[in-house]
Amino acid sequence: EAGRRAKRLGEFIARHPLDLAGVQVNVEPHSDERWPDANAAERSRLLESLHELLRQVHPYLQGLPLSVVVPWWYSHIAPNVPEASPTALFQEADEVYLMAYGDDDPRTDENFAGSLRARLSSAFAFAEIGPTHVVLSTHEFPSPAKLESELKKLRHTLASSPNFAGTAVFHANSDFQAPAKRPVRSRSR
Repeated sequence: EAGRRAKRLGEFIARHPLDLAGVQVNVEPHSDERWPDANAAERSRLLESLHELLRQVHPYLQGLPLSVVVPWWYSHIAPNVPEASPTALFQEADEVYLMAYGDDDPRTDENFAGSLRARLSSAFAFAEIGPTHVVLSTHEFPSPAKLESELKKLRHTLASSPNFAGTAVFHANSDFQAPAKRPVRSRSR
């Protein structure tokens, strides 16, 4: 299916050479149902399927840049899962969009600004290798003003990274949220 779609994309690019600035692949191997219980070798195989997809798509792009979307914590698992490393991903993709938002609801985190800064260590890891965009999500902010304030700080923080390519905002199916009370989490599974 990926090959068929890549071929159709290539045909579109040939017919409309000036209509696209690049192509982005947002396939998240960590969302596979096998990921939570997988060992490092199994996770490597799941990530290798992403690499293979990128290799299939790239030849059809007629010179357009290919970007891949990955979560901020990929650089942290790279010592055990080399396919998650910035170096490995940049062998297949021209740009990386780093999702710098969390899996939990950060509105319950009293030190959210600190947790965002902690996630930026991954942004530095990727930006040292190739063009890296850092993505924030609207659902983590109480208002557009707070998001814009954090984007400004983020751009300032990463401005000296040689390959920092800018910021992006993920907002599909999410909105700005008012502060929430910390949920009571059950310890049982």
